[in-house]
Amino acid sequence: LACGSGRHALGLAAGGFAVTGVDISGPELARLTKAADKKKLDIKTVERDMRALAEWEVAKPFDGAFCFGNSISYLSADELSDMLTALAGKLAVGAALVLDTSMVAESFLPTFHDQIEIKAADLHLVIDNDYDIEESRVIGDYTFTDAAGVVTKQRYARYCLTTRELIGLVEDAG
Repeated sequence: LACGSGRHALGLAAGGFAVTGVDISGPELARLTKAADKKKLDIKTVERDMRALAEWEVAKPFDGAFCFGNSISYLSADELSDMLTALAGKLAVGAALVLDTSMVAESFLPTFHDQIEIKAADLHLVIDNDYDIEESRVIGDYTFTDAAGVVTKQRYARYCLTTRELIGLVEDAG
């Protein structure tokens, strides 16, 4: 889920797994397909928002699913609950589910900073963070300055749950 250009999907397919990459971005899925074709790997792709898994018809249940790279932190607790419930209906009994996120409260909050500044050679990144306690959500801005002095700004928002809350959502989804 939220496979992007498929870094992990490609590795799993190379290891012999049958892989279906699901992502909201058609251009990222096209990159995955191109890379899979180049390596002669059979990877199916599905363009779908994680929040719309309930509408996705699958031919047979999957033996497992994974979602890496903080993608689940884009979803509110209610959206994540709905996504996990829909996903549970697409997994075989006893299927593995692997979720990876650094946005669990126990990992994220002890190292939270209002501002982070990173410089590497001629590159400069400033991240300004605000933590909304009521929403358990980090909202911030990335400001990236490249070697030519071109400034790119990007706003972001990510939700933060405790490990117990995340486990509870997974358990509730079945």
